Amino acid sequence: MNWSAARVGLLALSVLYYVLDIGLLGWGLYLVTHPSFWGVNVGLLLLVLGLALRPRFGRVPRSSRRLSRDFAPLLFSLVKRVASDVGARAPDHIVLTLGTVVTLQNCGVRRRTTLYVGGLRWLALSPQTRVALLAHELGHTVNDDPNRSRLVQPMLTAVGSLAETTHAERTLADIVGRNRRRTNLAGRLGNAVLWVVSRPILLGQAALRAAGLGARHRAEYRADVVSASVAGTDAALAYVDRLLLARPIDRLLYNVAVHRPPHHWHVSVDTFVLAQENRLQLRGDDAIHAAELTDGHPPAGRRAQLLLAGPHREPSLIFTEAQSTAVDAQLASWLEATHDDLLGTREFIPRRRTAPRRTGLSDHLG
Repeated sequence: MNWSAARVGLLALSVLYYVLDIGLLGWGLYLVTHPSFWGVNVGLLLLVLGLALRPRFGRVPRSSRRLSRDFAPLLFSLVKRVASDVGARAPDHIVLTLGTVVTLQNCGVRRRTTLYVGGLRWLALSPQTRVALLAHELGHTVNDDPNRSRLVQPMLTAVGSLAETTHAERTLADIVGRNRRRTNLAGRLGNAVLWVVSRPILLGQAALRAAGLGARHRAEYRADVVSASVAGTDAALAYVDRLLLARPIDRLLYNVAVHRPPHHWHVSVDTFVLAQENRLQLRGDDAIHAAELTDGHPPAGRRAQLLLAGPHREPSLIFTEAQSTAVDAQLASWLEATHDDLLGTREFIPRRRTAPRRTGLSDHLG
């Protein structure tokens, strides 16, 4: 374990946070059990504040949201194979969503891992680039990121939840100006009070993010190295380049979805990326831009630079077009729902099958 200044600082802040929370709850309970008019009211306020500041360990997704192994055995086999090459434990659950977010989260006191896969991101990637994506996310379990530790992450989640609950992202202009016609005077006063309350929370969140930003960036770089060791440098670089071009690719997919089926989208994206060769040669310019505190990822251009600077790696796991097609065939309802979501709105709920669909490729993925 690397005991860097960032790690020590985050652990110290976490301990102080837990001591503060326990102190608030203990003091509040003491005042409530030794009744007086002001004591009871202050005690109740301290109890509410202590409960609001309690660490959040996250919740394991409901069984209705979790993907069944019988529904997509080939995807589970692929993820297990990638995890084995990464040197990580396979995630406990997989949840399919319709957007672009792909992340691995620790949930509950027992730290169950859940892999969230966004359909829009999945469909934009070629088969080997999908391996790079999975290896990167699973690499976060072995890259020694203090922000994901059992002690620090619940604190960061709690502060982030408070900031979201109090709408800390809103400015005073949003409250006073833009919503004047929509909200009455009492509502505006309530929002103003909530804005005042949210300022210390926002400041604390920014301080915590700043304290862990360097460690978070190093964790991303290490996950990229893991991704290159499993999927190969070319695939890892292709994935980072697609992050660099994320906005134009999203616009491209909106146009492609009108006249092409989902399994052809990654071909359109690959063609588009090849046409952006001049822009990709300017990866260094993107690296100059400072990362925002609200984003834990370093600039995609800097990530690409580090991959290019390192040794070229050949893939340890090769995922063919035929294998990718077989996986997508088992995920057809999810991919169709992603397609429909681009054209309208549709919620995807994976249905359980009594027996896995046999394609003859499971031996290659197992």
